[in-house]
Amino acid sequence: MLAHLVEHKLGHWDPALRELAAEAFGSLVPLDAEHCLGSHLPQLVASAQGLDLCLRHGAVLALAHSLYALGDAGLEASGKIEPSLADGVLNLISVLSNAGYMRGLAGELIRRACCTLVERLCRARPFPVPPEVRSVWQAFLDDCLRHREATVQEAAAEALMPFLDGEPVDVRLVEKYCTEALSASQESHRAGHCSALGQLPSSYYRHQSASGSSAEQAALLDRVLDCLADCSSCSSARTAVDTRTWAYARRAALRALVSACLSFASASASSPAAATDAEDKQLLGVFDRAARCLLAGLTDYTVDQRGDVGSLTREAALCGIADLVCLSGPRIANRVSPGLAEDLFCGLVQQAAEKIDRMRRVAGESLRRTVAALPERLAPAALRQMLAGLPAAEASGGDGDGAAASFNWANPSDAFPALAPLLGSVPNARFRYALLTGLVVSVGGLTESTERAASDALLTVVADCAKSEPGFPLEVLRLHARLLEERARQDRLTVPAMRSLTCLLRDAFISERLLLADEVDAQRLLDNVVTLVKAEVAGCTNWSKLLIAQDTLTAALQFPPPDRALKPLMLHLGHKYPVVRRNAASKLYEAVLLFDSVVPVETVDEVSSLLLETVWEEALEKVRPVRNRLCELLHLPVPTVKAGAAASAS
Repeated sequence: MLAHLVEHKLGHWDPALRELAAEAFGSLVPLDAEHCLGSHLPQLVASAQGLDLCLRHGAVLALAHSLYALGDAGLEASGKIEPSLADGVLNLISVLSNAGYMRGLAGELIRRACCTLVERLCRARPFPVPPEVRSVWQAFLDDCLRHREATVQEAAAEALMPFLDGEPVDVRLVEKYCTEALSASQESHRAGHCSALGQLPSSYYRHQSASGSSAEQAALLDRVLDCLADCSSCSSARTAVDTRTWAYARRAALRALVSACLSFASASASSPAAATDAEDKQLLGVFDRAARCLLAGLTDYTVDQRGDVGSLTREAALCGIADLVCLSGPRIANRVSPGLAEDLFCGLVQQAAEKIDRMRRVAGESLRRTVAALPERLAPAALRQMLAGLPAAEASGGDGDGAAASFNWANPSDAFPALAPLLGSVPNARFRYALLTGLVVSVGGLTESTERAASDALLTVVADCAKSEPGFPLEVLRLHARLLEERARQDRLTVPAMRSLTCLLRDAFISERLLLADEVDAQRLLDNVVTLVKAEVAGCTNWSKLLIAQDTLTAALQFPPPDRALKPLMLHLGHKYPVVRRNAASKLYEAVLLFDSVVPVETVDEVSSLLLETVWEEALEKVRPVRNRLCELLHLPVPTVKAGAAASAS
């Protein structure tokens, strides 16, 4: 079998099959170690330096796995590995690099295989590694960390932890990685060095413990955390280039941040009996600092020509929050402050209610893990009860025969009906606002299934909660108004908010509740909504956004007095874009037919005729007099044209 793998499978054209063959070879080597050491391994060393790319790649991987297996078997103690074989393996990276086999697309395969070789040799240590060889390996790993291919960077970062573990702490190396990450001029360079900082062994965070001094330990940890926190921020300004679109680097920084915190926690947990209050406070401070960076990562909505690249950062932040809370242990989870726990729940539930299916799946699972790891007193009771009725992620793909086993966070029909009732059952105002923000984004989305499921769930909850809390519909509208006010000119949120408002105002139950509500509160709320919508589209040149605003204003015409919504609609009738004028006239005509209070009875016929018969796509000089006549019929002030607007129109 060993001969078959060497002769036929390690040189196969499929890289996946070569990797499987190398793993199988490593598993079989201990069964016939002497024969392999005398025959196959020298042959693999020669094949690893040959001209055949496929065989070279498979041979390097086979050497890595077989020597790891031999190291675990303790063969180095009995001296069964020949010095010539050890020298050939130790010098293999130098030989391949000097031969130019690390270059180009083919070099990516060899680089990953060599990183695996370094990682396996450092873990098993089948023979001593001279300092000069370690220097070559260190330079090779540093070069791979700057490689443009992410898989090469990840392989180098994974090899770095066993490479550094057991060696004296190199503070200058940490400083070098931090400096190169912060001053990187390319995204790949920053991502690679951030990944390397996340793979520092736990010994780097406890190397001063024996002397009783933790000053250098705290300084080293603070340096790493400061670097990763700065690299994970969208507003990083340490380089001369624009880093706002470096989502892959921010993802790497957040993952490294979590890994560094968990390494520090494991270093502190190595002697829990000797832990002091000061060390616990330091550990809790590191946890809080990392959690705040992860929460900031949830706000990354960067969009470029590739699309929503910020979702990469948000996904890393979601997974990082769950890992940080679950893997830090009860020593930290029991001491998390209520304020931080509230921030975590708000951030997770907002992401679980947003429109991207993949993000909902990750956020839902992270929310379940976080609630289960934190004490019961920190999580809202309604949230805990809701999650307790849902299956774990493993059950959703199993052989369960119950309805619970079919729950899927990525399915809008499952996620929104489960989350929307929390609007009424959780009294926390911040939690409601975060959940509604996510629902609003989904209601205003472009995917029909997501939009329909989110809007149906929202309207159902508003109707159900209004039975026990009559002012709940007004509270939901106030949250929409708050969203429009706080996120003004952020189309990612304001456009869905206007669509959601249109959906709510058109609903028969909610409109009836508004008409029956306290007149002063309802009038003030509607005035505020119309004012915010008008301010949001003032000076806007995006015609699709203007049409969405017209839908919201038209839906508000049914509530007296209609003048509040008629005034901005009159402005749209004289807009410079023909499509905006035509749509405004069409919406007004529909409102005249549907609502009796929009137009005085004596002028209904003339208003309807002007709206219907006018060709609103004609020049502004022809349609604005018609608009002005409509203003007179509706008893509204005639809009005046500013000098700059008149000059641009002409």
